Amino acid sequence: MKKEIIISIVIVIVLILIVGGLFYWWQGRMAQKSKEIQKKEEVTEEKIIETFGDIVVKETPKGKIVENKKESISMKVPEGWEVNTHTSEDVVLQIRKFGPNQTLDTELQDGMVLNLYIQDNPERLNIKEFALKNWEYSPEELISLKINGKGVIKTIEKVIYGLDEYDENPVYLEDSELVDLSFTKDDKTYTLSCSSAGPNYKDYTKECEDVMKDKIQNEF
Repeated sequence: MKKEIIISIVIVIVLILIVGGLFYWWQGRMAQKSKEIQKKEEVTEEKIIETFGDIVVKETPKGKIVENKKESISMKVPEGWEVNTHTSEDVVLQIRKFGPNQTLDTELQDGMVLNLYIQDNPERLNIKEFALKNWEYSPEELISLKINGKGVIKTIEKVIYGLDEYDENPVYLEDSELVDLSFTKDDKTYTLSCSSAGPNYKDYTKECEDVMKDKIQNEF
């Protein structure tokens, strides 16, 4: 009799364990299905609003995103900014924000334009070594920063007025500033380049530099 009671207790415990295991397995399956449904809903909420070549602009639950399919890189568009999909070949992505005095489509007069450039860095040089080897800067022109643990080089110049930046005697805009923030990652060098122009170019530069730093910290 005692043996039968022990066997019955063991059977009950085993059944409880089996039922409990099935319950937790079912809960896990339901949680996984819920995540899959949520992901599908997020995907369906994405809406492509513009494409041009490799550039895709889309609305997502997280805001407007611009993506370069060829380079497999994307960037969130800050509030109040717009995407320029018709850029020069070397520009990977371009976003911009114009001021009230901007009247041209071809030349920056009032506002700011932020370009992303990517170069190969097969030797995996750090950004200062890369800049000194590949760009025409003296060591004194390179400002070293740390953003989110990344070594970043900052350079400041005037904005060239005109389409030909390689002109032997380029014309520079008086009220302008070109600020570049560059860093290396794996075998690539990334440069966020911001051109600001107009009566309030200093304020534009500050806003644009804050955007660049935020992108280096949170998106790149």
